[in-house]
Amino acid sequence: MSLHERIQAFLAERGAVKVAFADMGSLKGGPPSADLTYILPEARSAVSFALPLDRDKIRAFLGKRSQVEHEADNIQVNLRISQVGKELAGWLEEQGFASRACQSRLQAG
Repeated sequence: MSLHERIQAFLAERGAVKVAFADMGSLKGGPPSADLTYILPEARSAVSFALPLDRDKIRAFLGKRSQVEHEADNIQVNLRISQVGKELAGWLEEQGFASRACQSRLQAG
């Protein structure tokens, strides 16, 4: 099993619904925020993943029935993403790869 497959399995076990990888080549020419070496000087690639939000709470929000439940779910999922990112970084370190987790960014509902 390749490292990418092992990372995908690790994240899937924690609820990830999407996993993507970027390397220095795919980020070349991007904005300054795409410079991975800002976070980790020896970085060569990045892992991005998504956890799902509760669809019923999204529908209630869009239907103007409940804003608070969706906002609370959004916060909880983003906290979970940060936690899973730290777990992945720790696991990668155990595998012999330098790694750093980044904080998840809350998105407006």
